[in-house]
Amino acid sequence: MEGHPDSALILLNHIPHPEKLSGKSQADYALLMTQAIDKNYLDFSSDSLIRFAVQYYASDKNDFRSKGKTYFYYGRVMQELSRHEEAMKAYLQARTILEGSKEYKLLGLISERIGDLCWEQDFLEEALKNYKSSRTYYTYAKDSCCLSYALRNIARVHFYERESFDTIRAYYQSALEVASLSKSASESSIMQELGVLYRERKEYGKAESYFLASLNLEENINYRYSTHLSLGKLYLYTKELSKAEYHLMKCLNSTHLDLKADAYNCLSGLEKERGDLRLALSYKEEEDSIRQQSQKEEIGKAMADLQKKYDNEKLQKENLQNTIAYKNKLLLCLALLVAMVCFLCYYYFKLNEKKKRIREIERVIDSNRVLIRIYEKEVQEYRQREDESDATRNKMGALNAKVLVLSMQNKELIGRIKTLDSDRVINDSEITDYLVAMRLLLSLKNDSIKEDLSGEDWGRIFTLLDFMHHNFYSRLRQEFSNLTKHDIEICCLFRCGFTHEELGRIFHTASDSVTKAKGRLKKRIGISINDDLEEFLRKY
Repeated sequence: MEGHPDSALILLNHIPHPEKLSGKSQADYALLMTQAIDKNYLDFSSDSLIRFAVQYYASDKNDFRSKGKTYFYYGRVMQELSRHEEAMKAYLQARTILEGSKEYKLLGLISERIGDLCWEQDFLEEALKNYKSSRTYYTYAKDSCCLSYALRNIARVHFYERESFDTIRAYYQSALEVASLSKSASESSIMQELGVLYRERKEYGKAESYFLASLNLEENINYRYSTHLSLGKLYLYTKELSKAEYHLMKCLNSTHLDLKADAYNCLSGLEKERGDLRLALSYKEEEDSIRQQSQKEEIGKAMADLQKKYDNEKLQKENLQNTIAYKNKLLLCLALLVAMVCFLCYYYFKLNEKKKRIREIERVIDSNRVLIRIYEKEVQEYRQREDESDATRNKMGALNAKVLVLSMQNKELIGRIKTLDSDRVINDSEITDYLVAMRLLLSLKNDSIKEDLSGEDWGRIFTLLDFMHHNFYSRLRQEFSNLTKHDIEICCLFRCGFTHEELGRIFHTASDSVTKAKGRLKKRIGISINDDLEEFLRKY
């Protein structure tokens, strides 16, 4: 990847079925492919590939190097797609992950790219700070090639800020020495910029030598055009019009519109110098035409960026709304489940309490029965003695009174047991119906029921609403006899927290139809059109 990125790209392209990769393999493939595309100076069409690596390594707490590299290349993709804010965030995240480590080259690349973003936004002080930081990291990494770029970038900032000539030249000379020793591709651009520096000082001889040396070193034809333009301007200054024309005509083959327009501008000035005003005007018209074309492309690009930004924001908003709707559904389902558990627990303890009380009463009844049998036996014994004395009769009377009192007490206790039995709020079949009704509500909420509910299903839901909300269904029917069954179904679902959209889905109708049904319901119930129907039903 470092020495022969073109070979790395070929090898990656020969991996069979990369779409079947998963986990770390998928993340590493995405990272390597993005790295290869970047190092081969190919264009990124989207961020979909590198996102696989970001999603995987975002939660990885061990492989910090791959994680930092992932965020760096995510930043590279964002920068190439002109999404500078996201690029900056990614670079800063990468730097935070790798800070303090010995990944000096990667840290240098991060600082250099942050410097580039600052340079593009004219934050020259921050750009210089980051370029110097990249120089430090490249020095630690002993990477002469990258170091030459860092020194050139520092020289550029000083040149742009019109620092002293000696300072600018010193940085450019240092960059040129390092680039020459490492045979870096930066050597050509450094020589061209040195030529511009000397041309501005009107040292045209030195400027020409640097421009020509840059032209001889540069192998990329697209990069050579800017040097041809520099030479064309130089020869215009020195009145060497034939040489100037030669180099400026070369620039007309460039695909870079601004460079091409600059060449036509110079050619127009050249023909004015020669006195050919007709040709000069023709070149000026060509320049204007190209600049208009460039302006249109910039506007089109800006409009496309705005549209893309709008689409992204719209997508994020929709995702947020979907997340909120999902969370609301989840909360309602959780609330229904909690209600179901509380409901079961309440009746479990209530039934246990009743059983406990009945068992206590039954123990008292059994104790009374034992005493009654004892007293009756004693009375029988007194009768068998045939003793009719007043003392005996008094004892028998007392015993019979005790038997009568205990019998009456038992009768009262047995009546209490019957009352407790008949006072059971819920039986096993009712529990089953309530659980079924709760499951139906959960299924309606989650859209897992595709067919319409039967009359029996609605009956279970109505019964559950009666039980949970103080006869909600029965009171509605009694107080508002003009409500249809469909009206009551809507009221019951609103009382359970269902939304307009969910009611529209359940009843196979549009959300607007639900709104109209609400309006009709308000009239039938007798509340103002401005009142909140759901709020009324919650408090009803």
